[in-house]
Amino acid sequence: MRNLILLLDSLEKLKERDYEKEQQLFSELEKLPKESAIEFLIEYARSASERNFLIIQHALVACNTSAEKLLLLSSEAFPLGEIAKNSLFITYTEEAVPTLTKITKSKSSDDASSAYRTLGNISSPNVQKILFHGLKHRSNTVRSAAIDSIRIQADENWTQDIIQAITLLSAESREKKKDNSEAINALRSILVESVKPKSNPALLAALKSQYTEVLKVAISALGATKDKSATQPLLDLMKAPSQGLEREFYTHSISKDLQTDILHALANIGDPASISDITKLPPSMQTALALAKIQAPEAIPAIIKELEKSRTPRDTTDLTDALIQLKNLDAKSELTKSLESEFVNVRQAAALTLYETNTDCIATLEELLSEPSADIVRIAKTLIKLGNPKGFPALAAAIADTDGIFRRGYSVIKACEEIPGPESRDLLLYLLEHSPRDKIHYVRDAIKTQSKLSESPK
Repeated sequence: MRNLILLLDSLEKLKERDYEKEQQLFSELEKLPKESAIEFLIEYARSASERNFLIIQHALVACNTSAEKLLLLSSEAFPLGEIAKNSLFITYTEEAVPTLTKITKSKSSDDASSAYRTLGNISSPNVQKILFHGLKHRSNTVRSAAIDSIRIQADENWTQDIIQAITLLSAESREKKKDNSEAINALRSILVESVKPKSNPALLAALKSQYTEVLKVAISALGATKDKSATQPLLDLMKAPSQGLEREFYTHSISKDLQTDILHALANIGDPASISDITKLPPSMQTALALAKIQAPEAIPAIIKELEKSRTPRDTTDLTDALIQLKNLDAKSELTKSLESEFVNVRQAAALTLYETNTDCIATLEELLSEPSADIVRIAKTLIKLGNPKGFPALAAAIADTDGIFRRGYSVIKACEEIPGPESRDLLLYLLEHSPRDKIHYVRDAIKTQSKLSESPK
């Protein structure tokens, strides 16, 4: 015992953890009978220094102290009670499940949360039901802990239970006017991350739910499985998006919202069988992007139409990116005539898509530099890539004044980060001097990245 006391006393005096000495302590404990080792640790813990709390907690767990014993000790005076309770919360064994389940019912939301988080790290068939029960807790903190643990454990075999939990939360929201949106959204992301094609039967059944929240979750999850067997059921739902909803939800806005979700799901699945039905829908940005993701030739005219009426830089960027990512080069040849379009967004998208194969695009890109609504940074970066002498001056002009730095500074930082050479470094140094304080760290990171790029052998 003397060796153990000396080891613990020496650990207490250290400013930093000494893992070698800690391992030596565990080795000494292993030489003792289990009960003797536990009793020694308990007695030492009664007057332990805070520096040694962590090592004693781990030692109690290493000695297989029972969860019930730790629970009993947790009611003791400080510091033993605190050490015992924290030891219990790092006891990841099947044997600890009943004890931890008791603590989930504690009046202390901190203790209940810790119990749920510990349960999330225990692989046991008995844990699943307990974690879902935590979704009913009155405390947001406890519910959040239960959800985090569900995220750790959930796989495709949890699909039905997660859908059931979302259904119950949706019903509670409807009946008690309670906002459960945070929990529902968290469960939705868990489901989307964990589903596999074998989850489809439960997800398809959920398409008949009366609750909008459940429908939206099932639609997103079906898209995540990328299983083409879901294509037709989703198309059927898209034709009558209100079919499962209660009367109060028969509204145009909800139907349109669901239709957007279905389009995203169909795009993720990527089944050409859905193209015909999507093209029959009223033209929209969502239908154009969905067609592009499915690699449909019909995407090009659809995107062009949306670019003609695009009003925000974000929409223009998304549509342009979708156009560039189309792999059907034969269909892209239709874009050549778009280089003469009266719409800046269309000319810009066409030039950025075709510049590698069509030399006429260079003149178009140069002309676009004088258009106030054009994406100057992206165009300049493309010209630099082509070795065009107008690229760097255009990039510098984009941040020539305070307004330019405010609106385009971050875009220029990211562009220069990817371009080797002294010109882009000079622009970054200029931005380092003139950028707002909250953007300086972006510039410094970009300088480091750009320097490595410039130094790397070509």
